[in-house]
Amino acid sequence: GGRTVDCVLLDLDMPESGFDVLLDLIPDPKQPSIAVVILTRLVYPTLCEIAKMHGAQDWLVKRTTSPEQLDAAVQRAVASVKSIR
Repeated sequence: GGRTVDCVLLDLDMPESGFDVLLDLIPDPKQPSIAVVILTRLVYPTLCEIAKMHGAQDWLVKRTTSPEQLDAAVQRAVASVKSIR
């Protein structure tokens, strides 16, 4: 062990990376210890807002997200969580 993870990409389409995983990763949204970016094919503005209320840093829709945008979102998410910690 000993390796720390800076960012988790959650794909809500997968049963093993559903919403409950977000709640497990971030029990306290005011003090997130890890950056979570959601990458999904689902376009749900309401779910996006709820995810962000629960500590997700970003919500990206697969078909409209380039690799560069994904990279930028992950960098932003990690920086944001580090600034809170």
